[in-house]
Amino acid sequence: MFPLNLKNTALAAATLLLLTSKASAGANETNILANCVSPTNSANLSSYEGGSAISVIFPGGDVFSADIPTLITIQGTYVGSAKNNYGTFNCFWENGTAFTAPDGALCNSVYVCSHAPVPSAQIDVQLTFGVNQVVIPGDINVTAMFATINDRKEATACNQNPIAIPGTDEECTIAYSCYGATTWLETNGTASTLISPVSSAVKQILYHDVKTCEYISDRTHQCTSYSIAKEPLSYILETGRINVTNLC
Repeated sequence: MFPLNLKNTALAAATLLLLTSKASAGANETNILANCVSPTNSANLSSYEGGSAISVIFPGGDVFSADIPTLITIQGTYVGSAKNNYGTFNCFWENGTAFTAPDGALCNSVYVCSHAPVPSAQIDVQLTFGVNQVVIPGDINVTAMFATINDRKEATACNQNPIAIPGTDEECTIAYSCYGATTWLETNGTASTLISPVSSAVKQILYHDVKTCEYISDRTHQCTSYSIAKEPLSYILETGRINVTNLC
């Protein structure tokens, strides 16, 4: 944990604590943001999250404000920005050890705001496919088929009810089973992988001859003239698995 200088503590609404690692709030300090429970009213609990910046003022006039739009509880995840009179900071979730503030409030350090860079959004993708195929008449638009996941995906899971494949009757459906995601990054990464690179890899088009009678003899009542057309069949892999890992 970072060294704390309790001479530079400040309370906002008696329930939000900010601790800095240097007595002078200069450009290189690390700031620890803590959610605290008031020592006189245990129900008086505020938080840094919510979409509006919260500020604290240090002795000497330095104003530190943090803007954390929503609560994200994944260790080390970038959650928002902060600034003081000297510059800007990036804030990360850091669920630390409980401690007691100078006014007696009980606190947990929940964010560390520093000059560490924001990690780029990187994911690792692994694909596994089955060997069985489903044959569907016509040249199925697999990109449009997989785009139906956008109607089924949720933040960390999927609605598993089957959905009709576009361009087919209601008997042709696709269903999704999603689990293990902790953020929209992984969920959206799975959907994007499915819609784009996977689409071209799971379908094979084969053509078969369709024979159509053009003329029936009045004497024999049999077909004496035919036309032959080649009709496409889409062979689509029946099952597949995508593993998406957030590398941030």
